[in-house]
Parts: sequence; C-alpha cells; structure tokens
Amino acid sequence: MTDTNRNGPAKADLTERADLLLQQGNAQYALSQFPQALASWQSALELYREIGDRAGESKALGNIGIIYGLKGSYTEALAYYQQSLGLNRELDNRAEEAITLGNIGAIYQFQSSYTEALDYYQQSLDLKRELGDRAGEAITLGNIGIIYRLQGSYTEALTYYQQSLDLSRELGNRAGEALTLGNIGVIYQVQNSYTEALAYYQQSLGLSRELGNRAGEALTLGNIGVIYQVQNSYTEALAYYQQSLDLSRELGDRAGEALTLGNIGLLFKAQEQPTLAIAFLKQSVNTYESIRNSNRELSQELKDSYTSTIEDDYRRLADLLLQQDRILEAQQVLDLLKVQELDDYLRGVRGTGTALSILRPEAAILEKYDELTASAVELGQELETLREIEEDARSPEQQQRILTLVTLKEDITQQFRDFANSTEVNDLLEQLTPTLANATVRLTSFNGIQRELPNLDAALIYPLILEDRLEIVVMLPGAPPLRRTVENLTNTELNSTILTLRQALDSPNSNPLPASQQLYDWLIRPIEDDLAQADVTSLIYAPDGQLRYIPLAALHDGESWLIERYHLNNITAESLTEFDDAPSPNPRVLAGAFTDASITHPVEIDGQTLSFSGLPFAGTELDNLESTRFDIKSFRDRNFTLDAVKGIMYEYEILHFATHAAFVNSNPEDSFILFGNGDRPNLSDIGNWNLRSVDLVVLSACETGLDGFGNGAEILGMGYQFQLSGAGAVMASLWSVSDRGTQDLMTRFYDHLGQGKAKAKALQQAQIDLINSSDEEIANALRGGLAPAGTTQTLPESIKGLRHPYYWAPFILIGNGL
Repeated sequence: MTDTNRNGPAKADLTERADLLLQQGNAQYALSQFPQALASWQSALELYREIGDRAGESKALGNIGIIYGLKGSYTEALAYYQQSLGLNRELDNRAEEAITLGNIGAIYQFQSSYTEALDYYQQSLDLKRELGDRAGEAITLGNIGIIYRLQGSYTEALTYYQQSLDLSRELGNRAGEALTLGNIGVIYQVQNSYTEALAYYQQSLGLSRELGNRAGEALTLGNIGVIYQVQNSYTEALAYYQQSLDLSRELGDRAGEALTLGNIGLLFKAQEQPTLAIAFLKQSVNTYESIRNSNRELSQELKDSYTSTIEDDYRRLADLLLQQDRILEAQQVLDLLKVQELDDYLRGVRGTGTALSILRPEAAILEKYDELTASAVELGQELETLREIEEDARSPEQQQRILTLVTLKEDITQQFRDFANSTEVNDLLEQLTPTLANATVRLTSFNGIQRELPNLDAALIYPLILEDRLEIVVMLPGAPPLRRTVENLTNTELNSTILTLRQALDSPNSNPLPASQQLYDWLIRPIEDDLAQADVTSLIYAPDGQLRYIPLAALHDGESWLIERYHLNNITAESLTEFDDAPSPNPRVLAGAFTDASITHPVEIDGQTLSFSGLPFAGTELDNLESTRFDIKSFRDRNFTLDAVKGIMYEYEILHFATHAAFVNSNPEDSFILFGNGDRPNLSDIGNWNLRSVDLVVLSACETGLDGFGNGAEILGMGYQFQLSGAGAVMASLWSVSDRGTQDLMTRFYDHLGQGKAKAKALQQAQIDLINSSDEEIANALRGGLAPAGTTQTLPESIKGLRHPYYWAPFILIGNGL
C-alpha cells in the first residue's frame, strides 16, 4: 500500500482552481472585460502564492500588470511587472523574462521616459535574439523604432522599422508587416515626404483589407486622408475620412469616430469654412466626452497618434468659436478642456456630463452627413459579407450585386465630395449668425454664474492661450460676455514671461516687477476699462495653461499690485457653480500641525528618498490660531494622525493642516499630505473623504510647490480633489513657501476671518497687510526667523522683506470665496 501525502489532493485542487481562474481572466481580457479579468487574475495570484506555484504566480503578476497599464496606473503596473520579472529570473524562464522586459519598456514609453523604455526594449531584444524568438524580435524592433520616432530620431527609427519589416516578411507575418508599413508611413509624413508616406500607407491598407483587419483599415484610411489634406487635395481627403468614419462606426470604435470627426472639422477649417468646421469639431468633442463619461480609457495608440490630439480638438474648437464671436459656446469648451486636463492629471476625474450645445442648423448639417454615412455603412456591411465568399464560389447574382454595391459606394463618395458645397448645407450655414448662436445656446452653468455675479460683485475671467495670440473672455454683472484679444503674442513669448516671473517669485532676492507688469499689460490691461466700468471688487479666475503657475494677485500695473484692488479666487470645473453657498457664521476648526524639527519622516519620490522634518513656525501658527475666537480642536506631531482626524473631519467647517504637502508630477495620484506621525494620504485617498460640511481646507505647507513646468493642470489638482469630496474651497501654495512667512500670513488671515470677512476678502487683507508692512514689522520678522535677503539693496524699497510677493503671494484660494 502506497503512503499518500494528504496535502497532495488539496494542492492539486487548488492548482486546478488557480489555472481555471487564470484562463477565465484570459477569456475576459479577450472580451475587453478588464475589471472582471483583473478580479480573476488577482484570485489566481492568491491561490498560486498559497500553494507555492512560482511559475503561476509570475504569470498572474504579469497579467495584472497589463490591466493596470491599460488603466494608466503606471506605478502599480511597474510594481507587478517587476515582481513578475524577478520570479522569471529566479525560475530561469527566459522567454517570459523577455516578454516582461518588453512590457516594462512599454510602461516607460507611455510615461514618455524614453531612455528607460529603450533600455528595457533593448534587453528584451537581446534575450529574444538569444532564444531565437524571431517573431518576438520583429515586434521589439518595431517598438524600438517607435521610441526613436517619439524622440525625433527619424533615421534611427527607420532603421529599426526596416529590420522589423524584413523580419515580418521573412516569417510571413502579414499583420506585423501591415503595422510596420504604417509606422514607416508616419516617419515619412512627419518629414513632409508625402509621396513616400502615401505609398507605405497604401501598402498597409492593402494588407489590412486582405487580412480582414477592419480596425487597421480604418486607422490607415484616416492617415491617408491626412496626407491628402496637407497636400491641399481636400476632395480626396474627405473621401478617405468618410470611409474611415464608416468603418469606425461600423466597428463601434468611438475613439476612432471622434478622431475622424475632428479631422473632418480641420479639413473644413483649412478650406476656410469655419462654421462647418465648428459643427464637426463639436461632434468630435462630444464624442470624446461620451467616452470619458462612460469611464472608458482611450487607447494608447490614439494618444500617441501623430494627427490631432484630444486637447488640440478642444483648443481649435474654442479658437474657432472665439473668432466667430460665439463666446458662450467657447466658454463651455474651455470648461470641458479644464476637466480634460485634470482627467490627464488625476485619473478617475470624469466629464461633467454636459455635452456641447449643437445648434439646430448644425444638427441638420450633421444629420445630412450621417444619412450619407449610414447608407455607406449598410452598403459596406453587405459588400463585406459578399466578399467573404470565395470568388470562384460566388453565383452570378452575387457577382452582379458586388458590382452594384461598388458602384453605389462610388456614388455616395461623390455625394460626400459635393457635401460641403451643396445648396442645402450652405442654406443652413447662413442661419448660423453670431446673434442666432448666442440666442440659441443654453449653457446653464454659465447662466447660473452670471445670475450670481451682481450678488458677488464679481467678474469672471477666462483667458485662452493660443499659438499666435491671447484671448480673454470676461463675464460682467448684467452684461453679455465680452471678448478681448491680445494680437501678435505667441505662446512661446507668453510662457517665457510666465517663467521669468515665476522664477522671480521663487526668491525674495529677485525683482519680479518687470515680468509682473508685462503680464499685467497682457492679461488685465485689455479688460481694465471693462472692470472699472462694472465697478466690481472681486475677480473669479479660471487660468489656462502655464498661467496657472502665476498668482493673479502678483500682477502689477506700475503703481500697485492687483490684490490691492480686487479680492481673488480661482475655480475648477467642480466649483463652477458653487459661489453662492454662504459659510457658517461660527465655524469650528480642526487643525493639525507637524512642528517638531527633531522628527523626520523619509519619503521616497521618483526613486529618491526625501526627508521631511517638522516646521517650528507651524507650532507658532497653531498657537496663534488657538488664541483666536474660533472653536478649535488641534493635534500636534505624533498625535496628528490620519486616524485621529479622519472620523471627525466632516463635523468641522474649517480644516487647517500646517504641515508638508507635495505634488508628485510623475504620478499625481501619489501626491500627498504628510501627517505628524508619518501618515501620507494621497489624492486618491482624499477623493474618498466625506467633507460635505467643510467650507474651507487650508494647506499651510512648505512643499506644495512644484519643480519644473508642465501645463499647470496639477496646480488645481489638489483643490479639485478636495472639492470632489465636498469641500467648498481650498487654500494652497503655488511654490515652496517660507515657514516664518507663512506663519505671518496665516495669523493675519485668521484675524480677518474672525472679524467676519469672507474667505477671499480675508486672504486679500492679509496679503495687503504684508505689502504694507512697516520697517519695524520687517525687522521683528527678521529677528524671529525670516531669512534676510542677501541682495535686498538692489530691490525697490516697495518689495523688500515681507513686502516681497515671495512671502504673501504664494497662497491662492480655489473655489467659493464667500
């Protein structure tokens, strides 16, 4: 009788269950059921670990990494891939190691970390060549070519693409051949070698059709359309776009549909038909919004497309609307653009659910176009079914039907060519006067704000940075929106001045006045008379692009700072209609401070370990706060924990955190607030908090500033996340601030808030207090720990010491200013 290990059958059962879960996840993934696949693979991972199946564990880890990569959660994806890579190397599974190296390379590629991506792709390539994996070698050669293309190294890219193409042809890999031919076409296109690009695209198109790759066919048709468009062959371009649109709709490819609608819009723009262009660009933007609202991720291929990007469609549409004086509609696009930029910065932010208003004449134009498209789709589907029959097996009737369908498709194509110039379309375009557009459009969110502007004694300012000018839209109480244009101002010149001012604001030893006055002349001077005539005292500001890095308060007209005339608050899309909620007259304050300089918390950010120590003046700041009239509950240092405050935050109207906070640009979800015991809730955690009763969150911190410049979306990111959790407003800093300077500003802010002033007014008055600091106050601040400026003798007297905007300007109010 054989002695049987009683654990044997149990282990076998668990192995079978784990394998089934792995296969189930594979099937769900193939059906694009990504959440279900993730759940299956995570369950399989737990079982593989329980039974010690290292090979199975490695497979599950790698699969989970794929899902996180698709979600755009690159940090998590890398963590799973690295675990899988370690196991593959431990098990000497060279084939899986090569695959995982390539997957890691792809994650770095998606993050635009091209040096790292190239390194991992090269490791993968070396290993695949060592193993004789010729098919894998061809794929990796193509990936390396993509990296060189993205870096602008087109000669190197072509070299790798050609190697990939040769190998695909040698192996008979027709799909790989089609893909690489398209990639080579891209290289020639960006080099303006349109004849060569077209030749490669046509070869790719032929192969895609031969293989029945409908998605590849749709993409390539669009690419060919772009070639004809840049060559001013508009009729041919429209014909190819129409075919691409047909296929995208037939396949249910919403992202491809949005891309092609945008390209058609740009085609009409190039033909100087802006009103027709607007109709198609609106439809494109609305399609992107529907994708985002349904929580679907755009494909990485679309994001990497060399044609117009999503952001470009939004900006071009806003630009065209402004040129047509359709200001209300342009404002709505600007709002959607701000949400789109935050979506890129904070994954999980979704659309507002508000589609762009399609005017009746525009709807009629689009309906006419869709009628043609629907006919083409039906014909295409029938034609594709017939073509699936072997040529020798087709009946005479079927052959005749194919000929008829081909002729009908040619007729429809001709109708598309005539579409833009048709009498019907031109009659509809005549109806789209600016007066009709402004009278017809219904933008409830902006109407709501306009109704509140007289009560708020405020103006709403929306700047839009365009390539060759700055557009400023201003909404005043009781007046229609106004548009002011700063001509002949390139975005390069504007951004350069923004950078100069930001660098001057970062140091109390630098003179910010020249750049500050220049930006005032561009941004405020054009609307100065409008604001004066309206006699407003408050500015509600929705900055665009890199203007988000500059506090509006620090603009100077040559005699005084802007903050000396207006109290200010920035907005996010979430706070767009939340300006009329009055705060509690007797707010309760929940405060926490990290004050002990002997306590240090190490934090790893982007592979570097940074040490954060307590802020001594945060203690003084808390002492001063506790001496005010407010009802305060406070925590310090190691008692300042997430557990201590999380359960009671919703019971207070003001949250005051005198501690470090930091933006992590490489992975914004990891941006955090540091509690005294080392807890670090990140932006995702904050989004789950219940702050419905909280009127104001104050982040009195010294590390909320940023190193380097992006498009400025991250500036409003933390404020947006707090507002999603229910907070009415957030105060945060735009750059690393002085510990002592912050204490002075915060003490004065709460003094004024305690006197019953609104938040924006209290912040304004605190800033004015520092601007008007006496020499004695500055001397006391220096003795109290304010760092002396080594070159103050070169500065005008008006910006020495606490009067310098370095100390009073960094904090901005985001949201409701009441």
